[in-house]
Amino acid sequence: MVSLHAVCAAVLLVCCTRLCEAQGTYEDVLEKYGPFDNIGEGKMGILELRNGYFYDPLLEEYVWPHGMAYQTWNKAIFQYQTLEQIDYDLREMKRMHVNSVRVEFTYPDSEDELYEFDKLDFLVNTAATYRLRLWVVIGHQYLPKSITKKNPDLLALHYDGINDIFNRSTILNYNNPDARSVYQRFISLVLRRYRDAPSVGAWVIGNELAMYDLWEDLTKTKVHRFVGYDEEYSLPSYRSFLRDRYQDDIGALNRAWNTAYSSFAVVPMALSFPPDREDQSFIQKSGYHDLLQWRKTAIAEFVAVGALTAQEHDPNHLITFAQLGGIFDGNDANTNCEDGPTIVARCAAAGKPLDFYTINNYPWVVTGTELRSADFGISKFRDWLGIPILVSETGMSDTDILLPETAARMARANPSLVWEAAMGGAVGVHIFHWSDRDFYLSFPFPFEREAGFGMVYENRTMKQVWWNVLDYYRRMDEIDLPRLLVGSKDPSKDVAVLWGEAVDLGYNRANQEIAMIWGAFKRMGLQPRMMDDQQFRDELFFAERSVQAVYLPRSFQMTDHTFDQLYDIVRGGLHLHASSDLPGRFTEYHAPQPKWERAMDELFGLNVSMAVPGFDSGVFKQNWTDTYKQMLFYDERGDDPQPPFRDVWVWKMWREVATTHARTLFTHRAVLNDTLPVQPALVVATPNVRGGAGPLGKTAVHLHSVGDVLGNDIWNDRRHLMESVYVEHFGMRGHMKLSGNGSQLVVQDWRECENGSILLFFMNLARYPANFTVEAPEFLHGNLFVLEDLTRGRMVPVTYPAASFRLTMDGDESVLLYSYASASSNLPEVSIVNPAPVKLWISDAPRRMWPNGHSSMVSVQYHSDRTVQIGVQLQVWEEATEEWSTIAESALSQRVAGAGQVRVGLTAPFLHDMLGSDAPRYVSAQEGGVHRIAAVAYGSPQNGGAGPGAAEVVSRTHVQTAVVWGVKIESVGPLYGDAAFVEVRVTWHELPSYLEEEAKSPLDRADVWPDGKRNDGTEAYTLVVVVEDAAVGGSGELARAVVGHSDGSAYNRTVKVPLPRTGVPASECVVWAQMIPGPPPLDIDERFEEYEQFSMDWMEFEREMQVPERVRHRWMPFVYSATNDSFLMEAGIDGAQAYVTADSNNYGAYGSLGWSYRMDYEVPLRDGLEASFLFREENGHACNVSIQLVDENGNKKLFWMLVEQSSWVEVRARLSEFVIDESGPSLNSSAIAYNNQTSRIVLNVQMLERHDQYRCRFQHLRVTGLNPPPQHRVPDTFPAVVGIHRPALLLPRRGFAPSLEYLSPIFSPTESYSLNFPLAANIGILLALVVLLLATILVTIIWQSTKKARQYPMYRGIDRA
Repeated sequence: MVSLHAVCAAVLLVCCTRLCEAQGTYEDVLEKYGPFDNIGEGKMGILELRNGYFYDPLLEEYVWPHGMAYQTWNKAIFQYQTLEQIDYDLREMKRMHVNSVRVEFTYPDSEDELYEFDKLDFLVNTAATYRLRLWVVIGHQYLPKSITKKNPDLLALHYDGINDIFNRSTILNYNNPDARSVYQRFISLVLRRYRDAPSVGAWVIGNELAMYDLWEDLTKTKVHRFVGYDEEYSLPSYRSFLRDRYQDDIGALNRAWNTAYSSFAVVPMALSFPPDREDQSFIQKSGYHDLLQWRKTAIAEFVAVGALTAQEHDPNHLITFAQLGGIFDGNDANTNCEDGPTIVARCAAAGKPLDFYTINNYPWVVTGTELRSADFGISKFRDWLGIPILVSETGMSDTDILLPETAARMARANPSLVWEAAMGGAVGVHIFHWSDRDFYLSFPFPFEREAGFGMVYENRTMKQVWWNVLDYYRRMDEIDLPRLLVGSKDPSKDVAVLWGEAVDLGYNRANQEIAMIWGAFKRMGLQPRMMDDQQFRDELFFAERSVQAVYLPRSFQMTDHTFDQLYDIVRGGLHLHASSDLPGRFTEYHAPQPKWERAMDELFGLNVSMAVPGFDSGVFKQNWTDTYKQMLFYDERGDDPQPPFRDVWVWKMWREVATTHARTLFTHRAVLNDTLPVQPALVVATPNVRGGAGPLGKTAVHLHSVGDVLGNDIWNDRRHLMESVYVEHFGMRGHMKLSGNGSQLVVQDWRECENGSILLFFMNLARYPANFTVEAPEFLHGNLFVLEDLTRGRMVPVTYPAASFRLTMDGDESVLLYSYASASSNLPEVSIVNPAPVKLWISDAPRRMWPNGHSSMVSVQYHSDRTVQIGVQLQVWEEATEEWSTIAESALSQRVAGAGQVRVGLTAPFLHDMLGSDAPRYVSAQEGGVHRIAAVAYGSPQNGGAGPGAAEVVSRTHVQTAVVWGVKIESVGPLYGDAAFVEVRVTWHELPSYLEEEAKSPLDRADVWPDGKRNDGTEAYTLVVVVEDAAVGGSGELARAVVGHSDGSAYNRTVKVPLPRTGVPASECVVWAQMIPGPPPLDIDERFEEYEQFSMDWMEFEREMQVPERVRHRWMPFVYSATNDSFLMEAGIDGAQAYVTADSNNYGAYGSLGWSYRMDYEVPLRDGLEASFLFREENGHACNVSIQLVDENGNKKLFWMLVEQSSWVEVRARLSEFVIDESGPSLNSSAIAYNNQTSRIVLNVQMLERHDQYRCRFQHLRVTGLNPPPQHRVPDTFPAVVGIHRPALLLPRRGFAPSLEYLSPIFSPTESYSLNFPLAANIGILLALVVLLLATILVTIIWQSTKKARQYPMYRGIDRA
């Protein structure tokens, strides 16, 4: 026989040969995208596994991943995030205390099969910037059409039993070497590029690989259509598998199958799942048990090829595989054959063992189901595989129409899954999904449930679940969860649950039955563990000596060895409980077990000679009324002639079973057939066997299903049926006793930490509150032990000697308690989280802080046996010194003792206060900075001192926060004393929304996820840039610019600040910027006396050169003529008036003149708008005077009136009186493009008389009604200023200084701009100034000599010359 390792290596060699046929594959990637710029190097290390948990060797710390599953680019499910959206989402996840993100790199959907590595580079590096780990799925069974269109044979062949035809599936053929080559090629491309990227946590080389399309519509097919029916690859693979399995002995196969095949070459592959479980001969002859084993092996060998490829191209990162963890389908015909034990074994045999295993593990939020607890999936694979388990997907959907309770319970129930996973021994968890995916709402039933899994809505506003998960994740960070988990021990197990591959024909029913009983054990305080056949044979009496009972939930098939071992169980003193099936009726090949009837009598006290299943469903998908049948259970333990009954719906029940030496505790009558006599439902017995060294174990059988059942009070019914066996008959007791309102619906769990301290976990499965007492003497060893509530931040009073305490829980809430020795006990089991006698918990803290001088409140709960003062600090991680530096500190609280809460204000100082020579480097979170808020308790001052520096630190704790800047001055333009403007370039990272429905999401959310709410100015900010005289302490304002905007991500903007006409002082000035919530006032009230006076006479095309800079920032005079015949005579400002003088046209075409007012940006026109100004034409010439509202495209709305007098008139109009000018540049008869917004207001005068001079004056422009109505109130708690001050040293009023310095826009005290002028340079500058002065005199002389040519037509020729 050739070893499996050699076979896999040979397969890999063949596939790699095919890969090499495409020469230069990775070189093509390098040529197109260049090498990967790994910015994460040095920020974190590549993860490894130590002590069963993830460890960062660079940071020397353990990591417990807690985060989100996030779909980025996946064409098949309509996910197309932009790079801006990726950055936004990862940044928001980080603020949610996420440290880990599960993403997908799907196959390239392009002709050259080269992935868009620029996108992947951005994702990997952005994750590194925010110190997030990526768990990357790189193996998929779905290929893009660009590949399968050219190579249809890559797709598997499935059998359609309804139409009796074979056809191409949507998934690839696991047995096709070319399909494996595509799989390998993609893995090699990705892993070679990112093999050194520390932001990659692990490679997930496959996700939910099944032997059918998991997403096909079962409303069209009775069962899933299995693949593997091609004769080229799959059928030979199947026959080769059988040959190896039976060691090339066809006789052995015939004996197992009860067939007579002449050779393996003629053995057929069964087309359909056996429909009738009682058709023993048909099932055995079909060989379906072996077919299931081959299907499991086909998937496993495919994964093994990927594991070897991954190891070859990236030996640095961990490798895993992702499988469905809980329940995908409960019908046996739809067993998907994705088998963890087989996958792990095949990868190991091929030479690359998986480092850990990954599961997609979803609960069912339904009253009565035990799968509200998701521990089943985690424990199942931990017990089976013996390697660490990561939960890559878990969660709930508020659009779940299959489980309609979920919508109302999701917000509270979702976070509990995280604590439960940690307590169950998982090494991390990802909640699916980051955002809602609304496109699924248009899908047919039941796929619309996929829409609502998000923590945030599709437009990224927060759902309530976002806040709840944030609270849990923040608490995990505060207690440093890995410190508690690393080195911890699983609870000792009480019940071994047997589930081996012998029962694969009933796999899905077994899975659902066990899943629905697992939580019942936990509610009883018992710890179950899963065992397969091998473990059952090797470990039952050795590894788990704490096991007291063995449970057989679905054991109609057993190997001969396991069947015989049932006797060993009871002889060894272990109890034996079976339900649903009478165990061992058939062998694994479905041959009758000849010793079955005798064993049922001796072990369980039953006569099964006439036994038949009275009802047996769950083979195919059916309506629930066909899947479950009603039974009435009667309690026979009393003497009541009419015993009480319980109404339960089951999927399986037995008939014609009689008792021999068993005792009947419950009987049942099936409602489906009342004519049959009452039947035994639960029987208990002491086995009638010999040979035990001590007391025999007891036995019990439920002759019906117990886990997957329905009923009006099914949680209590199920627990009652189970307690009748385990508590009353077996005499087992839970490790903790719960009593009180709702206690029977609370799951309990625990773990022993490395030093012997104990974690206790409770989760309320119900949607209603619970208030109960817990007795836990096993975990609370006398009054030297205390109990801390880690989730809520408080100490729990314990009553001794009963070691009891009270708990109150909301519906769907989970609580993590911590039992440890008090600090004064001198015992080793002290708190790992905080061994100090004074306990602190941060119950509320800002998730973002701006260095704006405003205070944020931090709530700190305390429990202290002494008098302390509490303060909080803002700290930043210094990479250079590798330590935390404090950049801000609060005042101390009043002295406190006992238990309570304090609220203290913490202020992030202005940026310039953090730029001193001894200040820590300020790096915003957007730039990769790491910040935290620390709470510190101080004892009595030492040596009579005062303040924190003189006091003893007796306790501390901390949580993550993000420090960002709202607005920052990047540069200040050259500024001279007589300058008209100074240009100030400002940038901003992030501004918070203040609309209540946006729940404080960043304002740039609306830029990257537009939803149409920004175009009416409902949420905007006002940017204010101010120049102040530093000599008067910052109170002497010299100038300011006010600019409104609603762009959260417009990071750069240059603002021109108009300086006063009197100039700036020779002393230092301060330039600062701030953001104020709300739009600036948009109404216009322009009085010309506010501008400097001037007079100009120049040709029209040169007029801008003569308008002072301060004026042309807002105003510009103009003259217009269609014949280019009118020209500007004179314009200017004198006092409160602006004027324009011009000659009218000489050749008949009307000309116009006036002034144009420029706004900072386009403003929507509102119904209340009213515009007015004063006008006078001094000569009394007739003219049309208009107010024009001009949009950014040059189109106009105008109001005009005829003026024929020389006195002042008022031009006034409401918006309703304006009409559209259809002669605009983008207007025509079929479309009017005016956008109902304005960016300019033009005061226009149309000259109606020819050959005359018009002398026009304008005064006091007013426009009201531009301001939006107050639709939203800014919350009182919102900071009025979001920004930073930034000082700048400006030049003296006149002349140059020997040096110019101002603080750098980069947050470093050591970086600055400087211009130093040596003596030679100063002489050169002086000479240049002399030349400039002479040139100015010459231009002035020329100007005066040509003045007359500009005033009178007779001199035009001279002017043109």
